[in-house]
Amino acid sequence: MELADIGTPVLVELSCSVHATESEEKVLRALRNVLPAHLRESQRVTISEIRVQGYHGNPIVVIHARARGREASDIYRHIVEKLSAEDRAYIASTLKARRAGEKLYLRLDKQLAFLGVLRVNEGDDVIKVVVHFGHRSRK
Repeated sequence: MELADIGTPVLVELSCSVHATESEEKVLRALRNVLPAHLRESQRVTISEIRVQGYHGNPIVVIHARARGREASDIYRHIVEKLSAEDRAYIASTLKARRAGEKLYLRLDKQLAFLGVLRVNEGDDVIKVVVHFGHRSRK
């Protein structure tokens, strides 16, 4: 199954953490690089931050972005188009494990996203992507 054939996204959520050793500005840039260019500074994508404390008392900022409707579709299409053929094939081969109900879960390399490259990464230093397909999803 092709990733574009899964369905029409109704909501896309992105999130990532900024640790004390990282630049909040650079991590925000990495997250914005996951968005298509026309949405990077748009008010149609809601970006929020919360400040939390890590297990050892270290400060962590969690950045969360969210888009609905056409913008959600644009973001999903952009991610799929920017991924390599190998990453798309990998996601397709692990699709069953990445789906829960009407949601698709992806993890993108945060360091590479800063450089404008979208690549799947199963580690911890990632931008988490949750795509909600709603009732229009095809199984």
